Amino acid sequence: MSARSDPPPPDPELVGGRYRILNPIGEGAMGQVFKAEHYLTGQVVALKLLPPHVAQAAGGVTRFLREVRAAHAVSHPGVVPVYDAGDHNDGLYIAMELLEGESLGDRMAAGAQPQAVLGA
Repeated sequence: MSARSDPPPPDPELVGGRYRILNPIGEGAMGQVFKAEHYLTGQVVALKLLPPHVAQAAGGVTRFLREVRAAHAVSHPGVVPVYDAGDHNDGLYIAMELLEGESLGDRMAAGAQPQAVLGA
């Protein structure tokens, strides 16, 4: 019989006690998105952080939770799956599937037409 070893306690610097930020991906009006790794499983995710000033603004949390619940409720190839959500440093986060590749903006800047990008 082998001895079971418990995982080390989460590092307080981990987002939500679970995710280690690897590098930034992008930024928008509702926060920043990072490439991150779950400290225990090693799963690499896209981690969207809603900063405290947005979370504390009127309607900020409501909009964020609506986004989390809507994305989680839909199972469709065109919608990124949500894995986890929670709070961190007075803000909120959402962990979702990381899609590697170019952004839509980069694709459009390279001359792609909307119909070609969307496969229409």
